[in-house]
Amino acid sequence: MTAVCVFGSMNTMNLALICPRGGFVMKRHNEIRDLEAEMLDEVCTSVQKEPMLQPLTGEAVRGNQAEGARLDVSAVGFWRPSERMFADVRVFHPNCTTYKDTDPVKVYEQHEREKKNE
Repeated sequence: MTAVCVFGSMNTMNLALICPRGGFVMKRHNEIRDLEAEMLDEVCTSVQKEPMLQPLTGEAVRGNQAEGARLDVSAVGFWRPSERMFADVRVFHPNCTTYKDTDPVKVYEQHEREKKNE
């Protein structure tokens, strides 16, 4: 880790946890995704990391509608036999100053709602 981040700030542990360009946000995300895939592989079949979603053909849906959209993990047999489930990972830093006066449960609930609306 360099002493100064790509934006010119001193590179502290806290900055490394939240900086989208020079920090460890993507690395933490990928480690969680990989762990989730490994655990699903123990109990499900056809586990895939970053599966492509089917292209839309006029359907009205919430969320990512971009061509080539992907989720983090999919697996068959999680909810029911022969049924494919999709999961998407979201990483955030619950101890950052933005949330210092917020109940941790509320912070997690906020991120859950936001993720559902992406």
